[in-house]
Amino acid sequence: MARNRVFIRGCGIVSAIGTTQQEIALTCHNGIATPGSTTLPHSCERPLPYYALPGETDKPSRPDLYKQINAAVDSAIHDAGLTVDEISHLPVFVGSTAGDISDLESHYQHELHHANIDASPLYRCGFGVLAEYIIDRLQSGGQQFTFNTACSSGANALLMATRMVAAGRMDNALVVGVETRNQMSLQGFNTMLLLAAQHCQPFDKNRSGTVLGEGIGAIVISRHKPLSSDFSAARPYYCLGGANLTDSVNITSSDSSKIAAVIAQALTETGLHPADIKVIKAHGTSTPANDSAEAQGMRRLFGDELPPFTSLKPYVGHTLGACGVVETIIMLACIKEHFVPATPGFTTLDETCGCTPLTQRLPFDGGKIMLNHFGFGGNNTSLVIANEP
Repeated sequence: MARNRVFIRGCGIVSAIGTTQQEIALTCHNGIATPGSTTLPHSCERPLPYYALPGETDKPSRPDLYKQINAAVDSAIHDAGLTVDEISHLPVFVGSTAGDISDLESHYQHELHHANIDASPLYRCGFGVLAEYIIDRLQSGGQQFTFNTACSSGANALLMATRMVAAGRMDNALVVGVETRNQMSLQGFNTMLLLAAQHCQPFDKNRSGTVLGEGIGAIVISRHKPLSSDFSAARPYYCLGGANLTDSVNITSSDSSKIAAVIAQALTETGLHPADIKVIKAHGTSTPANDSAEAQGMRRLFGDELPPFTSLKPYVGHTLGACGVVETIIMLACIKEHFVPATPGFTTLDETCGCTPLTQRLPFDGGKIMLNHFGFGGNNTSLVIANEP
């Protein structure tokens, strides 16, 4: 269990539904799914929806990856009110599935266009490029960590940073989730028949797959209580901790018993009981097998007392390795406005799930929130945040 309370001191985000917490809260308050741009993978005969970053819906590549990272990081640091001294030794934790693949793909296409016979799809190697870039740009002497555990990457980055701050190994930490449009992810999901043709409908009987999305989120966590108006000193937001467990039952599908196990471990690690959880932010990918396993896992642990739960992917798409950070920020933006968003697109109960997500926004005045993230390949993480006095 955490020895020190770990406060959420500031947030910054670039997403399909905006770049400020106010924009995000307004969209989620209205409960309307985001209209995605369309993209056509080389191996696909039909256009697929993609939830793209603002102003970039017509671009197939991401030459502005670092500009978007800068925007999210700068916003979080400004929101947190970090001093020059704090920034000078700020540790950085990055979670991502594809890393800078979008930048590499763009460079490769540029070289091919100019008939460079030595063009290489991967002209540089190393998954720590993004963390190193952020550290260098901030001129920080802090440690840098990179997490690549599929869809739980950002969640694991936040969990590890929370544990290290709670243990007193650092006063502050910057946690960044990064995922931008790239052919590698799009082709992979399309090959596995996991992409929806139109909409993301988590837990709905008629769901047909997920919709990929772009997102960059940055969170500053701290041992020090925030003083800014966005994070009220009277009711600060903080990370209690969580758990990470491996599901080795199936390499591609989640197992309900393993989902129940990681939720139970998260409760144990944070000293909580099932009844203490007021709401759950489900992973809710809208894929047939995973939604059923997640619903069954939650019911196995909570039984008839399953808290209200929602999925955020109809708003921003599945941001893969970034969703642990991006979706935490979205939840924070909403609960700061005293509500939990509904799950757009849900209309029909699926008997294999046996439960219904929120179809109307829920008033929320404080309490403990569970955030679930289940990674492709069996890396599962469950986090708990709260905004009680």
